[in-house]
Amino acid sequence: METRLNWETGVSLQVFGIDPGIVHTGLVELNWDFHNRKLRVNARSVDGITEQSVIELQKRIEQRMWRKSNIIVEEYRPKSHFSTDTKMVEGQAMLKLHLPSAKIINNSGVKSIVTKELLQLLNLYDWPTTHHNDLRSAARIALLAMLRDERANNRLAEFVGAALDNKAVILVEGKKP
Repeated sequence: METRLNWETGVSLQVFGIDPGIVHTGLVELNWDFHNRKLRVNARSVDGITEQSVIELQKRIEQRMWRKSNIIVEEYRPKSHFSTDTKMVEGQAMLKLHLPSAKIINNSGVKSIVTKELLQLLNLYDWPTTHHNDLRSAARIALLAMLRDERANNRLAEFVGAALDNKAVILVEGKKP
């Protein structure tokens, strides 16, 4: 299943990953400069998936987005038919309303595709604690979208090779090393 991403230039890519949740919603911003082998990361979590928190995310993204950005939201699939399902479905609809360019993608099998080792290599595994590791999940869904885009997948593979050879720079704002 391919996900087509928008490129700023042939070597620059910005991907926002969003993991919606009842308690916390995670937002991770990945700014890739593949030419210089540099990744800049910014992350934030907000409380819940209310209209107020979605508007807060929208403002944050609008302040930071490039001309061509990608907003990837982890799809929620109802499971229990309890009030949690209703809140999550409504929250996902609010995200789509306030972020109309967002792509909502299925995360089936994401942990076997975007592995712990890959997240650790890119310094995207350890985050301040949230209810369901929402920042890690947001980073994971952003990477999944990249892996589903042929061009981004190739660039990511090159970046991973550089990171393994200690020839890549990864800067994570607001996170202790």
